[in-house]
Amino acid sequence: MMFTDETKLKLLMEALNIYSPTGGEHELAEFLMELMTMNGFEARIDEVGNVVAVRGSGEPVLWLHAHMDTVPGFIEVRREGNKVIGRGASDDKGPLMAMAIAFMESELSRGTLVLTAVVHEEGDSLALGT
Repeated sequence: MMFTDETKLKLLMEALNIYSPTGGEHELAEFLMELMTMNGFEARIDEVGNVVAVRGSGEPVLWLHAHMDTVPGFIEVRREGNKVIGRGASDDKGPLMAMAIAFMESELSRGTLVLTAVVHEEGDSLALGT
């Protein structure tokens, strides 16, 4: 599976438009779950609120990890030339969406690929659930 550059940009813009300050990440978690399941991948939201998706099995294990929360406040989501602007564009929704897309586009011949989108990094950094 490969996403076009325009689709990748659209997904990033959608994620940026979801307000997700620490403690308010659920809507973004649901967005990621839906994205994964619509594209044929299994993902779950653990008891803490983190999104966890796993592909493959065995060694080596590669872990893609980013956080869903942002500091409070609004920044209008927009494109200015080749720049994308919005709350979380660089910390950490941009990297998160890059990892989610890489997770879905990767071709595994061996090993395990894990994606975690975690809550509360900007706050108290709740531990990963099960």
